[in-house]
Amino acid sequence: ILKDECGLPFGCVVQPFIKTDKAPADASELPSVERVLRCNECFGYTNPYCQFNRYGWTCCLCEGYNEYPSKSPYAKNTTRRALPEMSDHLVEFEVDRQELGEKSDDLGQLLQRPVTIALVDLSGGEEFLELVKSALLAALEALPSVTLFGLVTFSHKLGLYDVQGSIPVVKSVPIPTSSTRPEDLVELAEAMSLDRLVAPLDKFKEQIAAAVETLRPASSWEYPIVPGEKSGAEQAESGMRNFGGAMDALLDFVGACGVVSMDPAGNRRKGAEERNDVYASTTMLPFLAGRPDCGPGALTPKAAPE
Repeated sequence: ILKDECGLPFGCVVQPFIKTDKAPADASELPSVERVLRCNECFGYTNPYCQFNRYGWTCCLCEGYNEYPSKSPYAKNTTRRALPEMSDHLVEFEVDRQELGEKSDDLGQLLQRPVTIALVDLSGGEEFLELVKSALLAALEALPSVTLFGLVTFSHKLGLYDVQGSIPVVKSVPIPTSSTRPEDLVELAEAMSLDRLVAPLDKFKEQIAAAVETLRPASSWEYPIVPGEKSGAEQAESGMRNFGGAMDALLDFVGACGVVSMDPAGNRRKGAEERNDVYASTTMLPFLAGRPDCGPGALTPKAAPE
C-alpha cells in the first residue's frame, strides 16, 4: 500500500561479503528465517521500527495490523528485545532452499524460477561461434540450478531449441521483415511453447550443453528460394543479421507467455486463469558477431558510426 501510494521506487541492495565488525557466523548455527514474523498485508519482516503491543504488531511499511501466533516471543517486551532482528543493525538467518520439482503445482515456487535465454548470432563464422560456445558452457556452470534456460539462434530466421527430449530439436521460424506478407507471419508460440523452450537447468544441463555444441554458422543456401526474388547469395549480401527483428519477436513471445498478474495473496487475478508458466524474471543474453545489417535497427555502412 505504501509503495503504491508514495509513487517512489522501492528496492534492495544485495552486497555479498559485506564488511562487518561481527565474526562470521557458522551456517549450521544460524536461526531459521521462518521464525521472523511477516506482515499479512505487505509481507514485510518485523523490525525495530514496527509498533508492538500485547496482542499484535503494526507494520511500519503498510500500517497493517497483525496478531501474534501462539507463544510468540514477540508478545513480551523482555523476550522481544533479546531477538537479534530487534536490536542489531546486521543479522543473518538461514533461508530454506525450496525444492522446485517439475511436478509441483505451487505457483509461489514457479515464481521463484528465473529465466535466462541465450540469443546467438549464427552469421559470425566458426571462430566466433567457438567463443560463444565456451561462454555458454561456462554460464551453465555458473547459473543457479533452479534457472530455466533457453537457447535461441538467429540470422535471417530464428531457431528455437527444445532440449527436453532424447535429442535436441530445433524449430526454425522466419523473422518478419517489411516485405513479409501477413499470411506468411508465424508466431513463435505456434512453433514451440515457452515451457518447452526454457528447460530446468538442474535436470537438462547435459542436454543444453549438447545443443550448444551443435551450433553451426548460417550460410546463404539456407535462404528460401522464392520465384522472381533474389537468390540466397544475393539475400545474404543484403544482410543476414536481423537482430532487431529477432529481439522483437522473442520479447513479444516471452511477454505474452510469461507474465501473469498476481494479487497480494499470490493468487492469479481474473483473466489469468489459463495455465501459462510464470517466472520471477527473464534475462536475455545476446551474442552478436557484428553490427545488425538488416531488419529493425539495422546499421548500414553509411549509417554505422566510424
